[in-house]
Amino acid sequence: MAGASGTLLSKKLGIRAAHSVVLLGAPPSARVAQRMTAELGDEVRIHHTLRRRPGDLAVDAVVIYIDRLADLERRMPHITHGLHPLGQVWVAWRARRAADVNEDILRRVALAAGLADTRVIELDDVWMALRLVWRPENRDAMSYRINRSSLGLAAHRRTRRAPRRTSGAGSTARRVGRKRTD
Repeated sequence: MAGASGTLLSKKLGIRAAHSVVLLGAPPSARVAQRMTAELGDEVRIHHTLRRRPGDLAVDAVVIYIDRLADLERRMPHITHGLHPLGQVWVAWRARRAADVNEDILRRVALAAGLADTRVIELDDVWMALRLVWRPENRDAMSYRINRSSLGLAAHRRTRRAPRRTSGAGSTARRVGRKRTD
């Protein structure tokens, strides 16, 4: 039940035990959630909605199954809004079905959303998937989504400094001081 090529689904998708994964529109026949839970155990957090509660971390991976391009276009802003800067989006479509979805169109939608495609895989006999990640120039801009405490980094504390004394002939403080004494 590992897929067409025999590789584990979680390995194909690059999902690890501590990841937070959102599955959207997954058909019951794909049994994606069951397969990931069987492969990774209960440590992987699988959600079926993009709604986030305050304090939730950004999502590590989104796997969205689509039949029509309109489904992806409608959901793309919501997907990218909660995506971790180092996260990934897998867009799955039916490979052998005549539809308005193909790799070229998916790449255009990704570029418009600030994402880039990195890989195409075969999920099983029916579904293909395209991996999308933040483009490098956008990744830095999205870094505010990383929760510092979850990374084990100390929170940045601003220390109060003594007022800076200006010196030099051209400083504003000296000019103002000269005008007052004259």
